[in-house]
Amino acid sequence: QNAQWTRSITVDNVTGKIISSTEWVSNKGSYDGVKTPVVSGYHADRAQVEGPSVTMEDQEATVTYVPNGKIIPVDPTGNPIPDVPTPQYPT
Repeated sequence: QNAQWTRSITVDNVTGKIISSTEWVSNKGSYDGVKTPVVSGYHADRAQVEGPSVTMEDQEATVTYVPNGKIIPVDPTGNPIPDVPTPQYPT
């Protein structure tokens, strides 16, 4: 997302020197929140990245994805049963 920054500068037409200038002003106070994309087979550490306050610096947010867990069938003693399907939990 982008923000537009503006300010006014008054320049002396004879000398070319800046006489005065105003502070930079942004056209918005904060960026919009962004929903985290769904990636099949993975879950994210957050559902949405909240919109931070607008500054003149570039801003970046990181979303971490982790593979979804699997169902592991076990016998009555808790040992995994060999050669049976281990379906992954849905996203």
